[in-house]
Amino acid sequence: MPAIAWPISFPNPDTGVSASIGESVTVTKMDSGEYRQRHDRVGRSVTYQVSLTLRTFQLGMFVSWFKYKLGHGKNVFVLPLPVGSGFTSTNVRFSKSGMKVSLIQLPFLWSVSFEVETNSKIASL
Repeated sequence: MPAIAWPISFPNPDTGVSASIGESVTVTKMDSGEYRQRHDRVGRSVTYQVSLTLRTFQLGMFVSWFKYKLGHGKNVFVLPLPVGSGFTSTNVRFSKSGMKVSLIQLPFLWSVSFEVETNSKIASL
C-alpha cells in the first residue's frame, strides 16, 4: 500500500522542525509476556518534532484526516519536511498517536504540534 499523500489544503510544517536520531532497536509486542527487543540492521529511526499553524476549518480537516485516513496516526504518510532552503517529501508515521493543539489567536489560529518518525524501512514503502 503506498503512503498517503499530505493534503494540499494543509500548509507545510513550520520551519522550526527538530530531528533526533534514535537507537537501532526494534520492539515487537508479543501475544503474552514482555515485549521483544532486537537490533535492527536496516538503520536507525529519525524522530521529527513538527508544528503547524492552522485556521479553524483546517484544524477540523486535519483531525478528520488523522482519525480516518491515517487510522489515528498508525498509517504511513508523505510529509513535506524543511531541508535547507526548501522542502523534501518524506515517508513518516506518527511515533506517538496524538497531537498537542493550542490556540494562538482568537478566533481562528491554532498551533498543532506532533512527533513523527522515519527510517529506511518506512522510506522504502
